[in-house]
Amino acid sequence: MKKAGKIHFVHHLEKRYVAANLGDWICCPYYYFPDYFAQYTCILHSDWAVLWHEIERDDIVIFGGGGLLDNSDELNRVLNRLINCCDNVIIWGAGTHKYNKDNIFGKKTATEEIHYDRAAIVGVRDYMHPSGLPYLPCVSCLNPAFLTPQDSVPIKRTIGTIKSALETNFAVEGLPSFVTNAQPIGKVAKYILSSQVILVSSYHGAYWAMLLGKKAVLPSTRLGVDKYRYFRHPVGFYDGNSFNEDELLSIASNLPEIPSFLEESRKLNHDFFEKTRIYIEARIEPSMPNETIQNMAKRIAQLDFTIVDMWNEIRRLNGKVAQLSQEKR
Repeated sequence: MKKAGKIHFVHHLEKRYVAANLGDWICCPYYYFPDYFAQYTCILHSDWAVLWHEIERDDIVIFGGGGLLDNSDELNRVLNRLINCCDNVIIWGAGTHKYNKDNIFGKKTATEEIHYDRAAIVGVRDYMHPSGLPYLPCVSCLNPAFLTPQDSVPIKRTIGTIKSALETNFAVEGLPSFVTNAQPIGKVAKYILSSQVILVSSYHGAYWAMLLGKKAVLPSTRLGVDKYRYFRHPVGFYDGNSFNEDELLSIASNLPEIPSFLEESRKLNHDFFEKTRIYIEARIEPSMPNETIQNMAKRIAQLDFTIVDMWNEIRRLNGKVAQLSQEKR
C-alpha cells in the first residue's frame, strides 16, 4: 500500500560568504518541474549536509546534478549511504569528477566504489563513459535562459571567456573580456550568444556554450579531471598561458558544428522526468507541500558550512599563535 512519502533532492547548495558556482545552483531537477513536485513534501539537502533523520526507506531520493560522482571518497560515501538507507534513489544527470594523479588541484582520486547497481534509475551527464552508465545531460538545459533565439543576439566579440568565481587566477592571462559563473544565468547566456567562441574553465560553462551552438575551448590544465573528457560534443584544449586569439580560433575551427544540442538535451530530460514520474507515482501518494522543510534544509546546510569555515579559521589562528609563541622563545 502506498503512503504519503517525501521526495528528497540532494545536490550542491551554496556556501555562505563564498562566491557562487552557478552550475551547482541550477542543476537540481526540483527547480524545473515545480508544479509536479509541489504536490509532494520535498526536502532540499546539500550533499555535504544531508538531513539523514528525514530520510525513510520508502521515500524517494533524487541525487544530482553537478560533478558529484567520484569527486571524493567522502561524497561517494554520501551517495552509498543514501542508497543503503533508501530503496528509491534516482541519479539525475550527475557527472563523474575523478581526478588523475597529475591534476593541478592537488586532489586525490576517489577509491570508494559507488553502488550504481542498487540505485533505482541512473542517468549521468558523461557521454559514452567507460562505466557504460546511461547518458543524461545536465537538467540545467531546461532553464528558460537558454530559450533566447540564437540569432536574436548580435555578435559583440570573437572570443568570450567564462571564469569560475572560485578561481584566484584564470589559466590564461590577458583576457580581453569575461564574465564569471557567479553572475545570473540570463546574463551568462546572453554573453555566450554574443560571442563567437567561448574560452572557459568550468564544465557547465562549456556545456551551456554548446547548448547555445557555440564551440568551447578549455585550458589544457583541465585534463587533470576526467569530467572534461566526456562531453556530448568535442571541446578544444588550449596549451597557452597567454591569450592568443588566432590560436584559439584555429582550435575552434577544427571542432565540429553543434546542431540541435539544446533540443536533444531538453528532450532527454523530459523523457527522464516521465520515467521518474511513473516510478514515483507507483510508490508514494501526494501530500501537502511543505516549503518550511525546504527552507530549513537549505538554511541548515548554510549554517553547517559556516560552522566548518569558522572552525577551520579557528584552527588556522591557533596554529599561527603557536608559531608566534615558538618564535618568541
